[in-house]
Amino acid sequence: MINLIKSDIYRLLRSKGIYITIAFLIILCVLQSFGMMGSIGISSSSMEGLEETVKEITGRMTPFTMMKSNDNLLYILLPIIIFISSVDFSSGTVKNVLANGISRTCYYLSKLILSLVFCSIIVVTSILLPTVIVTILNGFGGSLDLAFVGKVINVVSVQLILLYAATSIGVFFVFVTRSTAKVNALYIAFCLAPMSVIFILISISEKFSKLLDYEMVMNIRLSAYVNSLVQEDVLRMILVGISYIFLSTFIGLIVFKKCDIK
Repeated sequence: MINLIKSDIYRLLRSKGIYITIAFLIILCVLQSFGMMGSIGISSSSMEGLEETVKEITGRMTPFTMMKSNDNLLYILLPIIIFISSVDFSSGTVKNVLANGISRTCYYLSKLILSLVFCSIIVVTSILLPTVIVTILNGFGGSLDLAFVGKVINVVSVQLILLYAATSIGVFFVFVTRSTAKVNALYIAFCLAPMSVIFILISISEKFSKLLDYEMVMNIRLSAYVNSLVQEDVLRMILVGISYIFLSTFIGLIVFKKCDIK
């Protein structure tokens, strides 16, 4: 598995796509640093009571501000997933790898693990880079103490689980469809369609608002307020993320083991 991951890293570093994606990530971070970028997709009024209005953001406030719109990273993760996993199916490389005795489970997990590693790098960059930029412009605005670090870790850990879940779903789509076009369509639909449908249902009856507790994008946005939420809500978000990771990986492995590679 390690050799597969090393091979993929070597291939990624030689491709232009990964550098273009990183450039988009940096541009996104810079725009967010200057407050010029909000969340992509559907907005919700369900978090109005959690929003805070500030006149000037400082470095100490930046991590929490950036994490309020980290659902944008879902669209940065898509090309990463494609470059790591889907390219092998479109080029036919997967047949050669499996013919050399690599098990399908090992192959699937190697793609998933590398995708999760890149997901971690993207999340850390999306927080660290804007914090550095804002600190240079406006100052840090406080002390870098353990209390601050602990609050940042609380939010990042929950968001990482949820973004890991989205990454796992993306890898699942790759191995189930084995088609880049279908992965793009399904992944974007997964990010946008559920919230749209839920809001339509809520307009019919408020009882459907409970469905938002299990919707991925809403949970990622809400996780930015982990430090002010009750423990039950935080635990629910963690369980939602873990459930997505486990089910998508389990079903993906079963489907991939039984499919014919053409």
